[in-house]
Amino acid sequence: MSNELVEHYALLLGLAAPWQVRKVDLQIKERRVVVEVGLAKGAKVVCPECGRACGLYDQGEERTWRHLDTMQFETRLRARVPRSNCPDHGAKSVDVPWAGKNSRLTWLLCEFVIALLQISESVQAAAELLGLDWHTVQEIQLRAVERGLLRRVQPESDAPEMLAVKHLGMDEKSHQRGQNYVSIVCDTNVTGAPTP
Repeated sequence: MSNELVEHYALLLGLAAPWQVRKVDLQIKERRVVVEVGLAKGAKVVCPECGRACGLYDQGEERTWRHLDTMQFETRLRARVPRSNCPDHGAKSVDVPWAGKNSRLTWLLCEFVIALLQISESVQAAAELLGLDWHTVQEIQLRAVERGLLRRVQPESDAPEMLAVKHLGMDEKSHQRGQNYVSIVCDTNVTGAPTP
């Protein structure tokens, strides 16, 4: 059973070599699942500075990341982040595929939070639904905006060239009851609307 559970979580997390699920700790009383992730033995790591495959320098302190809940159970990933032994850049902590640098939350959880924020009345409402505190949800929102703005300034090499906005459409709609309004702004050229 334990081996099946490890394989199940490895598939759900979509981990690719050299990462693997080592152990799944189901804590029924705490309503928590802790998934222990680690590198395969003898695996090479990638230097975060130059992208070169390197040997392992050492393993950092154990860290924990909040992940999407499994059913009604809070789910956490736990791992020791390895450091690469790059001949050019020395010992550097490698990037983990499930979270951003210095983040306590996984990419998938952050993506879900952003989707929920888009349909929620407020940050507080989204935080209550997720069982997270307001500051955590607000920080996820701020980081998402920063990443979006950075992509505008530095588009990816395979992305189409950024075009200047020629015609801007604006509207204001009533939202729910009372004097609540939402402003809508769009580039009319992107939507295919005819321009005057």
